[in-house]
Amino acid sequence: MPQVILRPMRLADIEEVIVLNRLGFSLPWARSTYRYEIAKNDRSTMLVMENAAEQKPRSERQPNGWLQQLFGFKPAQESETGKLIGYAGFWQVLDEAHISTITVHPDWRGKNLGELMLWKMITLAIEQDANKVTLEVRVSNAVAKALYFKYGFEIVGIRHRYYRDNNENADIMMVEPLDDEYQARLKTFEADLLDRIALIDRFAQLTP
Repeated sequence: MPQVILRPMRLADIEEVIVLNRLGFSLPWARSTYRYEIAKNDRSTMLVMENAAEQKPRSERQPNGWLQQLFGFKPAQESETGKLIGYAGFWQVLDEAHISTITVHPDWRGKNLGELMLWKMITLAIEQDANKVTLEVRVSNAVAKALYFKYGFEIVGIRHRYYRDNNENADIMMVEPLDDEYQARLKTFEADLLDRIALIDRFAQLTP
């Protein structure tokens, strides 16, 4: 059973996220984009997934201090508790959440971790008063679309030549409304996921 942590993305995560991005996408985002999404875009929610089994005891983490600056050690950030194996994000404007990115490390695919992040983003969007979720997906990505169909998304349009690497079209997909009936479905998805994945949810700990 995978053991993972879901938590908000931090500036200290950017280098690891870029590595994941390059593994998952042919058109990766720039560092400046992540900095903006994390630090300046108040409509953006970015999350990362850690392999909890690789957490380091605090005593084993590299100490901070003047020795790092003097000898050029890489600072150990608070976020360096485990290896990042996935990340995702969405933007929210009024009652619409738009999933902007989602990826899982190739070695960790096929373990329902992408679904876990999708479930979490929809759950967070509902907490932010969203009533619909939208996204774009390559028309050829049958695996991703099967997951989105499972979560109630429907194809509502197309963006022609959307992906610049090969000019492939994108299907525009949407799920609405995120009402009580849909939220009950989310609960069943949650129960099924947590039967297969050991989750430490840092977002839940942030909820007042």
